[in-house]
Amino acid sequence: ATLNGANSEWIARVSHTATQSLTNNTSTKAVLSTASSTPSIETYDPNGWFNNANDSIDIGQDGFYCVTANAAFAANATGRREVAIVVNGTTRGSVNVSAASAGTTNLSVTTNLYLVSGDQVTISLVQTSGGALNTANVAGVYPALSVGRIGA
Repeated sequence: ATLNGANSEWIARVSHTATQSLTNNTSTKAVLSTASSTPSIETYDPNGWFNNANDSIDIGQDGFYCVTANAAFAANATGRREVAIVVNGTTRGSVNVSAASAGTTNLSVTTNLYLVSGDQVTISLVQTSGGALNTANVAGVYPALSVGRIGA
């Protein structure tokens, strides 16, 4: 790879720093609200792929992508937590674990996918604590979604 080479602009990372309430045992699209046109430690979106109305990254170039979704769930030791990468409404990768016995449950899932221009990538969150549970604002985790083109 070459710095500032052909794939250097085909990236995006968006996040949301406020909490979001999640209904028990219900798949919920993560709210995403922050994207920066210049790279920062939290977000980057040089080509404007972030679609705020749909809480998605809308792919702008066909190719293979490394996609990562992160989320943190508020402290609650009951049930399971799941984070999924969703493309055009279909789950394409997920992680599902028992809730942490103490503190927040922080999850990350990564997969490589072939995506085409116009594909919408979102995050789905599920929790089974028995009641409503918030996401947690954990530095570097938040809910955050990133895509990076790794080849044609």
